[in-house]
Amino acid sequence: MTRTIQIIPSILAADYARLGEEVMNVDHAGCDRIHLDMIDGHVFKNLSFGPAMFKALRPFTKKPFDVHLMAAPADSWIEPLKDAGCDRVLIHLTLGDDVARVIQSIHARAMSVGL
Repeated sequence: MTRTIQIIPSILAADYARLGEEVMNVDHAGCDRIHLDMIDGHVFKNLSFGPAMFKALRPFTKKPFDVHLMAAPADSWIEPLKDAGCDRVLIHLTLGDDVARVIQSIHARAMSVGL
């Protein structure tokens, strides 16, 4: 089986004052997807972006959004992520949620999931 390598840059290291432009830059550079880290300050000590920011970035690209979900409880974030235009949710087995339920919730909203 041959796998195609994809380029999925994270915007976590981008210039926050120019996030829309940064998303357009990686889109025009040929990326396959956009990686978005969502960190709530509880699972990990730092904070990042959330669904409101992802929704604000959605008009800047048609590329799929992959969200690395580092927030708990994970299942409470699935609907807001779908509403924000996200396409795939990457979750941690160690978040303490019922992983099967979270995966089912993601699939029920026509998004893909990664562990």
